[in-house]
Amino acid sequence: MLRALVRLPYSAQMRIGSFFGWLLYHLARDRRHVTNVNIRLCFPELTEQERKKRVRAVFHHNGIGIMEAAMAWWAPEDWFRNKVVFKGREHR
Repeated sequence: MLRALVRLPYSAQMRIGSFFGWLLYHLARDRRHVTNVNIRLCFPELTEQERKKRVRAVFHHNGIGIMEAAMAWWAPEDWFRNKVVFKGREHR
């Protein structure tokens, strides 16, 4: 499925990755609990609302990371040549 999704436009891939994150947030109850505990221990000064926001952000970015990993594995080589631009003499 991911192999097929990397053929979509980048913006669509990022929306799908965001959806994956939303889905994981709601389905992976144990992972959500672990993430919540870790955020609470690492950032005791945050309010409950701020912690919830960070936990959601973790899942959001993990979902996008799934799509980016799929792109690294299965995106056509020319996609990277057209999208990645290096500036600076040392990269020429």
